[in-house]
Amino acid sequence: MAIQNPIITEIAKDTFVINEFGMDAMFLLNGRERSLLIDTGSGVCDLKKIVRSLTDLPLTVALTHGHVDHAGGIGQFDEVYVHPYDMDMASSVTREARIGYAMALKDLSGGVFDYGEKDVRNFEKLPVLKPLSDGQIIDLGGRHVKLLWLPGHTRGSICFIDDQSRILFSGDACNVNLLLAFPNRDTLQEPRQTASVSTELRGLLNLQKHRGEFDRNYNGHVGYAAFLNCLPMDDRVLDDCITCCRGIIDGSIKKTLVPGAFIGKPGEVAVYGKVRISYDNKYIQEDDPLFL
Repeated sequence: MAIQNPIITEIAKDTFVINEFGMDAMFLLNGRERSLLIDTGSGVCDLKKIVRSLTDLPLTVALTHGHVDHAGGIGQFDEVYVHPYDMDMASSVTREARIGYAMALKDLSGGVFDYGEKDVRNFEKLPVLKPLSDGQIIDLGGRHVKLLWLPGHTRGSICFIDDQSRILFSGDACNVNLLLAFPNRDTLQEPRQTASVSTELRGLLNLQKHRGEFDRNYNGHVGYAAFLNCLPMDDRVLDDCITCCRGIIDGSIKKTLVPGAFIGKPGEVAVYGKVRISYDNKYIQEDDPLFL
């Protein structure tokens, strides 16, 4: 029988991952005084009800970035935090886009999950969007979550480091399938959502300086498609992303055609170790004003 409900798993004390039908993963961190929800998924499940089954504390909702599969459920909340560079993106997600993504992932999962277009929620209003900033600390009461800005996958991508669980919640900014451009899409539209390879590398090197603050890296797609696991990224992913970016920049690593590079479809990506990176040849190394 196909799975009809999101999969909820406690990955550390008072730390939960919510797998939304293989489309995306959200994380709930409960402190003594507040709870933090990282990402809102695609807006298919009743996320607010799920969260309230796990905590009755005041809730802060924050996004790793503004893409449809991470910001698609913001309409279930009154107030959501996001980096200023991704605010327009997050507020522009349509129900049609969410339906398209949800159906594509259902096909990719091969029938593991049971949902349909009618389950994609229609929101009457958007929340108030408030800014996140690099180095910001979210105090949950006896539990502190540090924010690191890592532009690349989007220009406003944020990673979260939790001092209690010692987990890095990296969204899509540091993972095995790092998208700095999107195969099978026109990546030259303006304003450009992604940042250059050199900008991604600077962010990864900054994250590496904080390596002693986390033991595990959970990205925003735990249990992706039909891969029903609840595992963190391999410990080598951060270092492999850095090496791959350096190889792209110096020309030692070239693109190769990989099946399933983007939602099951082939795409040309750079491959090194545990990771593959898609990128636009026009935006490899540039003096990006994001870091100037």
